[in-house]
Amino acid sequence: MRIVIESVPPGAAVYRDGRPLGKTPLTLDVPTSTTPRRFILKLRGYRERVEEVRATQSVVTTVQLERVPGAGAATVRGSGNGKDGGRTNNSDTGLERPE
Repeated sequence: MRIVIESVPPGAAVYRDGRPLGKTPLTLDVPTSTTPRRFILKLRGYRERVEEVRATQSVVTTVQLERVPGAGAATVRGSGNGKDGGRTNNSDTGLERPE
C-alpha cells in the first residue's frame, strides 16, 4: 500500500516513532494494516500536528497546519549604529527620548 502525506503549507517534517521520514509531500510504501499509523508533522511557525492513517488501501491525506499566533511577526528596533541624526534613541520601542 502507498500512503501519501501532504500538508498545507508544504515542507513539514514528518516523524514516526521519533524518527524523521522526510518532508511533505511524502510518499511511503507500507504493508497493509488495519492498525492506524501515527505520524507527527512539524513546521516552524506552525503547531505540531498528529495524524493517524490506516493503510487498508492506498491513501492520500492532506493535513492543514495551524499557524502559531505571533509566528513570523517582525520586531522593529533602532538601527543600533548610533547615527540617528543627533536624536537620542536608546529604547527598544524606537521612540525618541527627550534630552
